[in-house]
Amino acid sequence: MCVRLLTWAFEQDLPCTEKFLLVALADMADENGKCWPSQASLAKRCGMSRETVNRQIGALLAAGLLTVEQRGSGFGKQANRYTFMCDARSHMDVTHDHTCAMCDARSHSGNTSEIAPCVTHDHTNLSKKERKKVSSPPSSGPPQAETMHRASDDAPSSTSPPVVEKSHVRGTRLPADWQPSAADCEFAYAHGLDPGEVADEFADYWQALTGPKATKLDWPATWRNWCRRQHQRDTGRNRSHGLSIAAAISRIRLAVDD
Repeated sequence: MCVRLLTWAFEQDLPCTEKFLLVALADMADENGKCWPSQASLAKRCGMSRETVNRQIGALLAAGLLTVEQRGSGFGKQANRYTFMCDARSHMDVTHDHTCAMCDARSHSGNTSEIAPCVTHDHTNLSKKERKKVSSPPSSGPPQAETMHRASDDAPSSTSPPVVEKSHVRGTRLPADWQPSAADCEFAYAHGLDPGEVADEFADYWQALTGPKATKLDWPATWRNWCRRQHQRDTGRNRSHGLSIAAAISRIRLAVDD
C-alpha cells in the first residue's frame, strides 16, 4: 500500500462509485503506482458486480487516471495490470519551487521561456484545450493560420479536381498473437465487459474460422461490433430472466388467491 497514492486518489473529484474503486486500486498498488488485482477480487472488495467494476474502470481510463495492460491469454491468462497516471513517489513530496502554466508561473531553472509541469495542482478535470496549455510550451514560430494563408497564396490555382488513385486493399486474418489494445479494452469496459474474457472468445472464433469470412479490413471495428453484440446478448438474457421470475411470482399469487 502506498499512502501518498491513497492521498492522491482521495483528492480526485469523481463520482462516489468511481472514487471508491480508484481508492481500492490505490490501496493495492505498490510504490511504483502499479497493481494487478483480478476482476473477482475487485468486485468482492468493493461490493460491486463485475459488470459495474468493468464500467467504472472504463470511466477511470477515459478520465486519464489509469492505464491497463493485458497480460497473457488462454490457459496462461493473468490478471490485468493497472498503472496510475501519477508519480506516487514524488506526490506531495516536492520541496523545490514549482511552476504551472495554468497559474501563469515560470520556471526557476534559469530559462525564463521554459514552462515546468505543475506538481501541486489537480488538472485532471481540465478541458482538452486547458490540458494542451499545461503540457505544451509556447510556440515561437508564426501562427498556423498565417502560415496556411501564405501557402495558399503561393500555390497555383487549379479548377480540376484532384485525381485519386484506386487502391486494392485486401483483408487480413487475425494474427495468432493478437491482443486487444488499450483502446479496445476501454471500449469493452464501457460496455460492462471483461476484455480478457471477451478477447479469448473473439480470438478463438476468428482464428478457427476459414474462408473469406475470416479476413477483415478493420479488426478494431470488428472488435467493437463483437462487444456491442455481446452487451446486447447479456442485457437481453438479464431481462428475460427477470421476466421469468416475475411470471412465476404472478402464477403463485393467482394460485394462492384461488
